[in-house]
Amino acid sequence: MAEDPIKMDDKEVRLMIDSADFFFHNMKFYLTRVALYAKARILRRTSKGVDYKGKAFASYTENYALFRQKKGRPTDKVDLFFRGRMLGSMSVKATNKFAVLFFSGRKQSLKASGLNYGNSKIPKRREFFALSAEDLAGINAMALEELDRVF
Repeated sequence: MAEDPIKMDDKEVRLMIDSADFFFHNMKFYLTRVALYAKARILRRTSKGVDYKGKAFASYTENYALFRQKKGRPTDKVDLFFRGRMLGSMSVKATNKFAVLFFSGRKQSLKASGLNYGNSKIPKRREFFALSAEDLAGINAMALEELDRVF
């Protein structure tokens, strides 16, 4: 008894190949979307005064709180915002292989690093520049949604 041959519509196959080709040749676009999503998540969380683990940022030192108060800035919630230069310098760059989220300019990069990891001037770590499990789940969902759309 002969088995029935597999029947395929070559138009569907061509469409799948074309979709896959478009997807893989436009990885820069998709990786940029992922990086922008990560940036938005970090900025939103930071504006709420919360680190990537969901914990409130360490309070300002007494001296810095007094400085902020004299400049008319709030001191009740730590949101890493004074003039907006550091958070405003958060930038995205992508290639077809990877995406990078970084702070442009040496001064803003050093400030962000000091806040995130702590240093001699900033003794309290405020881990804002990282992705939470929820952020990663969102990125995974974006990837799966895109793959489902393409394939």
